[in-house]
Amino acid sequence: HQMMIPGEGAEVLAYAECLSPIKFAEDARDPVEDPGPEPEIVYWPKEKILGIQGHPEWVNHDSGFYKLTQQLLKEKFNV
Repeated sequence: HQMMIPGEGAEVLAYAECLSPIKFAEDARDPVEDPGPEPEIVYWPKEKILGIQGHPEWVNHDSGFYKLTQQLLKEKFNV
């Protein structure tokens, strides 16, 4: 799968453990090379958007990833 490089105003809240071979710039059409860590969870506070690359709905509710996503939903959106 492809990863994104968050633009200005984004807060990276978690990084992936594995690296994807392709990443996309903000326009999402041109692949870019970036050896840095890959964002897994990104928050845009101005727009109130929480982007989660993984699938918390597919993992065990005792997993750290699921617990983190639930914590972030409560913290950022009070749900």
